[in-house]
Amino acid sequence: TTTAAAAMVGGTMDEDEDLSLALAISSLDAPPQFDPYDIDGPYKPDSDPRQKRLRNLRKKLTAAESFLSRPPEELDDEQRAKAGRAEELRAEASLLEDRLASEERERTERSRRRREREDERQKQRLREWSDFEDGRVVEGFGGEGGPDGGDPELDQDEFACPLCFGPLETPVSARPCSHVFCRACLESAVCVAARNSGGDPASCVCPLCRACLYDPSLELVRADPAENVKRRMRKRRCKCRCGAEVALSGLRNHLRECGRGAPSLFGDDERKNFGHAVFEQPDLDPVKVAKIRREQARKGGKNGKHKTKKKGRGRSGSEGGGGSASAGNGGRVQTLLPDHAVPTGYNEEAEIQAAILRSLEDP
Repeated sequence: TTTAAAAMVGGTMDEDEDLSLALAISSLDAPPQFDPYDIDGPYKPDSDPRQKRLRNLRKKLTAAESFLSRPPEELDDEQRAKAGRAEELRAEASLLEDRLASEERERTERSRRRREREDERQKQRLREWSDFEDGRVVEGFGGEGGPDGGDPELDQDEFACPLCFGPLETPVSARPCSHVFCRACLESAVCVAARNSGGDPASCVCPLCRACLYDPSLELVRADPAENVKRRMRKRRCKCRCGAEVALSGLRNHLRECGRGAPSLFGDDERKNFGHAVFEQPDLDPVKVAKIRREQARKGGKNGKHKTKKKGRGRSGSEGGGGSASAGNGGRVQTLLPDHAVPTGYNEEAEIQAAILRSLEDP
């Protein structure tokens, strides 16, 4: 190809054709400017300079072949020169087409193999999850229950996270509903909900009952360590099919490291070392937080006014000295028995009506 190119350069080509040919040769001899084997992203033909070169070659080849189909005496020198380049143009275009087609076949094959591997991994996860749920991976968690005859329904309800369905790890109790989750699972769920809602505190809800977990008075999402669940998990023993006997509280960490346990389920499951760190708080919008606090203050104010009114009525009765209802000036009832001094069988409505009638009889 290089020899043919040198001969062509010595012909009647102009400077643009020289540059085009040089670019074509470099595109054939040098590696492409992108990775043709990158199957993670879609192949973009418009971004590949070789595709543009191939289009130009086909256009020039069409013109050269049209000159070849005409009688030589009808062609001028420039047209005869272009007609003479038809074979070189055809060879270069064929070489470039073959290379691009080969890369496309390789890209398609790699993509197919990757899909097959993904499908196989998914099938493996499903098989392991089925074994895990049926108790074939661990004795004492799910399936037939543990060596101590534990109820499998109780095991799943008490010691399985409702979000990841695996054994609880660093369990926390959501407030105010007290539903228990893995700490990392609940932190992730709350943070994702807050992010998707634009930082709305009202979106921080329990994944099970939808109770709002954000406490405006404390200005945080509340989730306390589930110490009672942790104690019971430390006491419960289970046995992995690798033969190791571990406490239920350490089961997840064991499965993460055990190749015979459930490597596809927990092998890539990296959990944080929380230590004594507080529950991770989501990023909330200060404007929406202030709105929640105003609404809470408004509700609290209404409740306070209602209570004050009731107390005022009670004080009015006590200030009247107690006793039965009596009439005052203008026919209005001045005093009523306070709530704590109402005798058995007392009918307040009847006494009020009687007092009104007596006031009308006064001269």
